[in-house]
Amino acid sequence: MSKRSKQREYDAKRRYDPHRIASRREQGRRYLIANRDRITKYQREWDANNRGKKRGYQRKYYATHRKQIKARRANGRPAMLAYLKKYRAAHREEFAARDAAYHRAHPEANRAAVRRYFKRHRRRIMARIKRWNAAHPENGRQRVMRYHARKKGAKVGDAKAIAAWIASWHRKPKVRCHWCHKYFPGKSCHADHVVPLSKGGAHVLKNLVKSCGDCNRRKSAKLPQKWRKEIKHGLVSRTR
Repeated sequence: MSKRSKQREYDAKRRYDPHRIASRREQGRRYLIANRDRITKYQREWDANNRGKKRGYQRKYYATHRKQIKARRANGRPAMLAYLKKYRAAHREEFAARDAAYHRAHPEANRAAVRRYFKRHRRRIMARIKRWNAAHPENGRQRVMRYHARKKGAKVGDAKAIAAWIASWHRKPKVRCHWCHKYFPGKSCHADHVVPLSKGGAHVLKNLVKSCGDCNRRKSAKLPQKWRKEIKHGLVSRTR
C-alpha cells in the first residue's frame, strides 16, 4: 500500500471517529456560546443582503429532501409546538411588544399576510368561527351590534362591560322586558338601544335595555317617547 493510500485510510478513520466528532461538536458549542451576539448580527446582515439567494437555497434543499423534511416535521411537531407554547407564555410581554411594533411599521404587509392566510385556510377558519359563535351566542350578537354602531358613526362603549351585562341575564329562565313588562326566557331576549343608533344613540350600557324580540322588532328606529305612546294606546299589552 502506498504512502498516499495509507494517509487516505488514516484520514477516513479520523473523520468518522466518534470521540473526535464529539470533541469537535463540543468545541463548536463553546464557540457559539462565546460569540453568540457577533454570529447573530452577522447572520441577520447576511440574510438581509442575500434574501433571494437564501430562498433559492431553501427551495433547492426542500426539492431534494422533501420526504425527509416532512417526516422530520411530523415526528417533531408535537414537541416543537409544546416548546413554542411554553416559551411564548414565558415571554408574552416581549412577543406582544415586538408584534405591535412590527404591525405599526408594516401595516400593508401585515394586512396582505392576513389575507393570504385567510384565503389559504378559509374553510378551517370559518368552521372554527362557527363553532365559537355557537358556544358564545351573546358574544356573536355583541360583535354584530358593534359593527352596526361603528358603521353608523355611533359611540361604542366598553365591550367587556356590555358583554358581561348581557351574559348576566342571557341564560336566565325569566327576564322582564323593559318595554312591555312581560317575562321571557333570557335566550329569546335582545339588548335594545333606547335611543336608536340611527337617531344619534350610542352603543353604551346607559343606552341599552333588555327587550323581548317582538318589542325590539316593533320599536325598530323609533324614539322612546313615541314608542311609549304606542304602548300606552294598546299596541303592546303591558300585562302578561
